[in-house]
Amino acid sequence: MLAIPFVPLSPGKKAEALSHSPADPRPSAAGTDTPASLTVCPTCELRDLTAAVQTAIPGSTVVVEGGRYEGPISIDKPIRVIGKARPEIDGTGAGSVVRITSPDVYLEGFIVTNSGSSHDREDAGIVVSAPRVTVVGNEIRDALFGIYLHSAEEGLIQGNVISSKQLPEAARGDGIKLWYSPRSRLIDNVVRGSRDVLVWFCEEVAVVGNYIEGGRYGLHFMYSHKSTIERNVLIGNSVGIYLMYGSEQRVSENTLINNRGPSGYGIALKETDVVLIEQNFLEHNRAGIFLDNSPVSLTARNRISANWIGYNDIGMLFTAATSRNSITRNSFVDNLEQVSIDGGYRLGGIEWSDGGAGNFWSDYVGFDSDGDGIGDLPYRNETLLGSLTDRYPDLNFFRLSLASSALDIGTRAVPLFLPEPKLVDPAPLIQAVPPFSRPNSAPRNSSMHALASVALIATGSSWYLWLMLSARMPKGRRPSKRRQPRLPRSSDVQY
Repeated sequence: MLAIPFVPLSPGKKAEALSHSPADPRPSAAGTDTPASLTVCPTCELRDLTAAVQTAIPGSTVVVEGGRYEGPISIDKPIRVIGKARPEIDGTGAGSVVRITSPDVYLEGFIVTNSGSSHDREDAGIVVSAPRVTVVGNEIRDALFGIYLHSAEEGLIQGNVISSKQLPEAARGDGIKLWYSPRSRLIDNVVRGSRDVLVWFCEEVAVVGNYIEGGRYGLHFMYSHKSTIERNVLIGNSVGIYLMYGSEQRVSENTLINNRGPSGYGIALKETDVVLIEQNFLEHNRAGIFLDNSPVSLTARNRISANWIGYNDIGMLFTAATSRNSITRNSFVDNLEQVSIDGGYRLGGIEWSDGGAGNFWSDYVGFDSDGDGIGDLPYRNETLLGSLTDRYPDLNFFRLSLASSALDIGTRAVPLFLPEPKLVDPAPLIQAVPPFSRPNSAPRNSSMHALASVALIATGSSWYLWLMLSARMPKGRRPSKRRQPRLPRSSDVQY
């Protein structure tokens, strides 16, 4: 796992969060408390955090010094509650630790720990059920659910570090959960070891700059629309990003690596319309992108463009019913199988080029004689082993074996046995175009690569044909080592 320590918000990010909070109260006299400012600490006259929150008037600030404070805490008025020196609120293992029921609350700087374990009550570190609440710069530990926005529109969840209870994956709660909370923002949070970051029945939600590791579905959107999902890092989850039954969503500049659970998708769409997936980086997933009957509406189209899809078991996986997608200017780099179709059918209704430009395929062996960056011949995905594994997944056991190599070489040498192509890209790109800069990456010499590939295929094909001919030749006619001629013996001479 990547170690990402808790980092306080930078001045710029803190200013953004403060702009979302209630109006600042008037400053109090130096060293004194006024109704607009209360201080709580283990050695102060006011030591009870619950009492301080109850005493505070709307618009005031409660400053909490370092120490341990027993929960649960309920905030039912628009105030600012700010922790200094990382004070801890301990829920003592019962229910939710902090519950916010008033609009315009600002909560910053706490360690919130030890929630209850009831899925029926959805016990959480922080529960918000009011609009325009800001939860910023907190650390949630040992909580079933981390931060839960329930019917809390225009919330801001920023710069928090969240870890779940140590439970089996199916028994965990969600690191962040949004339920009917439109126009909320999840920004720069770190979530580890939870179930999902879940967005249900929400519109215009922005999920930007988060780091999510070791979960089931890193980001899980259900029945949500007009979402923005940008610049997130999702590593080691079962699925990176899963969009279900929504529409009008933008997924861009995310990094998705090593998402290899039972599903194992980097990005997955299920019956989702009008999605733009662009400039994402997908490596070492079981399948880079999975499209399941998306879009579902007959008048909708999805666009998948300029993504780096490399070193996955499968570059793109489709269900047979999938159509009406434009897939262009992506880089498919050394995936074990560039494209796979459940059931082994041929795709229809997919646009593999737009404006004279298709996709880059690392296994393309054509040429670019005029130097325009487009291959002279179409790219055809038509390997026999790939078609067989689509129908019989157990045959993946033989992938990368000598048997699979011989089968591939043989079908190329004798095209009579080639299957129908899964796809034809009429304008394959010669150069890969990654969405992010890749240092120490030498430019690709496409012409030399093509010549080397042709030479390799020709050599392999000759070897394969020699083996086939040798196997079929009658035993008496097989080539053998040349023998020296036998000299005549005296018994052979007739007088």
